[in-house]
Amino acid sequence: MKGGRLLCLGNTAPIMTLLGRKPVALMIHDLSYRLFPDAYRRHYKLGHAFMLPFLLRRADPIVTVSETEKAMFTSLVLVHATA
Repeated sequence: MKGGRLLCLGNTAPIMTLLGRKPVALMIHDLSYRLFPDAYRRHYKLGHAFMLPFLLRRADPIVTVSETEKAMFTSLVLVHATA
């Protein structure tokens, strides 16, 4: 739909949509790769570590699955903003 907003229910969004600055509503489920790094392969962690800041800057709105996850993302954004 022309002028509509793309809704992505996964932890990622189509890069071309984000690069084109079209509106994207993004669902991010959790930060488990950061909380339990030993449970994930290096490539997966690096990919998400690179992708997450980009997604957080480009997507609007960002939706999470719980208030706990919302608090984690808020603290992550604040840490990056003050670093």
